[in-house]
Amino acid sequence: MKEPESLPETIGKYKIEDVLGKGAMGIVYKGFDPFIKREVAIKLIHKELLASSSGEEVSIRFRLEAQAAGRFSSHANIVTVYEYGEEDGCPYIVMEYVHGKTLKGWLDADTRFPLQNACSIMNQLLNALHYSHSNNVVHRDIKPENLFLLENGQIKISDFGIAKIDKTSVTQHGMRIGTPSYMSPEQIEGKPVDGRSDLFSAAVIFYQLLTGRKPFSGESLASLMHQVVNSEPASVLALNHSLPKAFDGLMRKALAKNPDDRFQSGQEFAQAMKAALEGKSVVLPVKKGASPLARYAALGAVAVALLAGGGYWFMNRDVPLGRTDSGISDHAEPGRTVRGIEEKSARDAAVADLKKEPAATPPPVHAPVRQEEDARVASLPSSDAAAGKAVEPGTAGKATGEEGIVAPAFDARIFFTSTDGVMNELKDGGNLTPADTYYVSFTAEDDVSLYVAQIDSRGDIYPIFPNSQFSLEKNPLVPGRDYKFPQDNNLFLDFNTGKEQIYFVAGPAPNEDIERIFSEIPTANDTRKKELAKNFVTTFEGLDPANTRSIWFWHK
Repeated sequence: MKEPESLPETIGKYKIEDVLGKGAMGIVYKGFDPFIKREVAIKLIHKELLASSSGEEVSIRFRLEAQAAGRFSSHANIVTVYEYGEEDGCPYIVMEYVHGKTLKGWLDADTRFPLQNACSIMNQLLNALHYSHSNNVVHRDIKPENLFLLENGQIKISDFGIAKIDKTSVTQHGMRIGTPSYMSPEQIEGKPVDGRSDLFSAAVIFYQLLTGRKPFSGESLASLMHQVVNSEPASVLALNHSLPKAFDGLMRKALAKNPDDRFQSGQEFAQAMKAALEGKSVVLPVKKGASPLARYAALGAVAVALLAGGGYWFMNRDVPLGRTDSGISDHAEPGRTVRGIEEKSARDAAVADLKKEPAATPPPVHAPVRQEEDARVASLPSSDAAAGKAVEPGTAGKATGEEGIVAPAFDARIFFTSTDGVMNELKDGGNLTPADTYYVSFTAEDDVSLYVAQIDSRGDIYPIFPNSQFSLEKNPLVPGRDYKFPQDNNLFLDFNTGKEQIYFVAGPAPNEDIERIFSEIPTANDTRKKELAKNFVTTFEGLDPANTRSIWFWHK
């Protein structure tokens, strides 16, 4: 009987706490950074693999993975890489520890995703891919195993182990890399690939979310590859009668065999998804490209190479970056919906969520996404507003607080965007959906210590600032500077509907009560978080109104 492997005490400066997963390539540990006091995931390559004939190539590929993911700073939908190092000649990557479960885990449990949820997941994935491709990184292995789904509905892309950076790639022409069920035709044929290949893989995932099955399948690897290269999948409408009719054209274009016939960017795909939800048909290109005989010949060459052992494949490497540590059960019952959203209302909800006017100009590559313009009254809980005086929306004038202290004038707003990339300000009583992303904007005329927190429909509290995950800025803030939180990306909603509220406290001095509450939140359980949320509201209500503001909205 084989003895269980003992855990190393440390890797670099990190304390090792557990094994998260193992694969043919390496092992992933759960670690702890003793200096920053945060959990991390540490990915190591097997020493035996490094000592093999392919060791040099594996080492180069591993370093490229760190470089690829490291380009993205802290994008909300990409697992953050903190560090690349070596321990006794063995390279390792230190990454963000993700509290969640892979999308594969949900799909394997036969979890059915309502249209609203499927579109939210897809919108985030397309947003991240558009950002990745704009930074000249092609992932090349987009699949459910490499997507983490967090409790709040946010997704994160992991595993850039076979990514192509700029024009740099370890892979030679004719070498096939990826996971066959999710690979594009050009990947299977060993042709050069670009971002449109990732979009094809994303479309395969979307098809699976919409219908509960993959578009291509086969009893053998050769049969599967034949389908991907030559066969048209069944219409999504035939497998899910509740979908809008325009989704047939949407998915046919997304899964086109020729890259030129597909959506050319994640942004274009996302905008077409929104249009399809509105019932607008997607214009399909005229069929063109290689003849069936040419495709059969190419596929035959691939099959022969594989049977001869000449193919180079990275298949189904399921090494998770984190365990499920959420309120969502790991053992979803067959056919159940995430968070109990009713299947019959999902289509109407998704249509309402993404029913927007087209963007006048293309959004930036990491731009989020907007909502309906129905509520236009700003929240003005300042001393001037309370007295009935005119106050400019979103701002607070200077007022004399307790003991004659002059409260700082500040401007606090929330902005959101949706799939069309149009940005709008969120007013008191407005609406946000899981398809929308949003951020906080803040500026003050004087030195202030700022605290921003969100309390969701379940009564849980989440610090937005100060929060090192969202910004490296610290109190006091610099007067006159425009701040954005999160600094490099945007916030997402979970799937729980109801009233939510964002609170701002901007005082001339630090607030010790709020700092104590914020410091306890990361380690608090669900019950304690709700208690902390109540404590925060009590503290908030006891402050001078000139130092506070809150904006509430409906989570649709």
